[in-house]
Amino acid sequence: MIIYEGESIVLHHEKGDSEFVLITFTGLNCEEVAKEYFSLKHTARKKNLTVFGFATKKPNWFLGKETDDAIETLNSLIDKQKKVIVFGLSMGGYAAIKHSKKLRASCVLSMSPKYSINPEECIIAENYRKYLTDDMENMSLKSGDISENTYILSDPHEKTDFYHTQLILNLSPSAKHIQTFYSDHVVYESLSGSEAMYTLIINAVNGNESDLRRSASTIRRHNSANIRNRFLRSYEKHPILAGIMLISPKIMHLRNVDFIFEHEVKICDLIYKLIFLDKREIALRLYSRLVSNTFAIKSKNGLGEINRRNDLPVVLDIHGNHLFYDFTEKKLTTGNLTSLTKGYFSVICNTIDGKMRPSIMIYGNLFPLVQCGDDVCIENKKESASNFVMFFVYNYNRNYVFLKTRDGMATPLYENKVFMNTSVELDFEKFVLL
Repeated sequence: MIIYEGESIVLHHEKGDSEFVLITFTGLNCEEVAKEYFSLKHTARKKNLTVFGFATKKPNWFLGKETDDAIETLNSLIDKQKKVIVFGLSMGGYAAIKHSKKLRASCVLSMSPKYSINPEECIIAENYRKYLTDDMENMSLKSGDISENTYILSDPHEKTDFYHTQLILNLSPSAKHIQTFYSDHVVYESLSGSEAMYTLIINAVNGNESDLRRSASTIRRHNSANIRNRFLRSYEKHPILAGIMLISPKIMHLRNVDFIFEHEVKICDLIYKLIFLDKREIALRLYSRLVSNTFAIKSKNGLGEINRRNDLPVVLDIHGNHLFYDFTEKKLTTGNLTSLTKGYFSVICNTIDGKMRPSIMIYGNLFPLVQCGDDVCIENKKESASNFVMFFVYNYNRNYVFLKTRDGMATPLYENKVFMNTSVELDFEKFVLL
């Protein structure tokens, strides 16, 4: 139910039976749905919480007379005997702190708040200037704004958020930092879910800082989005640890595991690195998980032929792409499984007469590929005299291969092109078989 609406500010109210009152402020980019949505709406309904949700039709950081009027309306309705928990994220995180004393907050949970977006008050990215209004002059948080039990949840490795967190902590020794590692700016994504948010809120209501920290850490470490962020940040420096993490049995039991495996190119890049590090078993298990997840996506979209036999390896390039055969254009190309179009077939390695031949599988049947003039074709025995038989050759320690062509070697380039007559063996010419 909307209990206040102005030109920009919308105040929602949901009556529940909780022993406390929850007040929330939305983050940026929710302006278009301000009349329908407020932060923690689903949590409040699922847990039957009494909640007042601030939303805004404009990115105004909840500053100005309308916000003051809405707060006055809200305060007239709140049961003065109940504790008040104020929550916000990003823009809403700033507002949660800024207005906490006006709202008589018992506790504040603020995710990735800004100290200010006014460049005269702090270092701020250029793109924030477009949001500045007259109401934002001298908008920075002041020590008098900050309620005693204020918890700032932010990623200490996200430089901008850490900078603003420190500015706020310097204002008030009573404010506390809950470190949400690998959450990036959107902390809520790493702590999402009605049960998770309810747990954090109850810890805050009870004033138990140690439980709040412990719960935030546990929820974050078992969250698919957070694991995805950990993988993306760490796999280049620590590929073996990243690989072990992604093949853990616990991963596949998480909600929204697609958050992780939708990053196919990055995962294939990790697999490529693992094979170079002679960690083939980890690479194979990780690839199996990737393919299983991709088949689930493919079954919805009816994408190209990615069938393979487990005993015949597929081919990955240095960019984290698969090697494919484009049946229509009669050429080799590269790409990822989820973006396949019809007429593309995974190139697999099949040994024929002692040679490792690039081949494709169509309806369970194997067909070797050859060069026929400027094209790549399915081998036709009747025309074999004019064709060149392409083949893979291992390097000396057998952790990568080159694809030999008529005029040299195949080189996967950017934009999914494959150059067929490279003469020098460099990194781009190195494929791995999986």
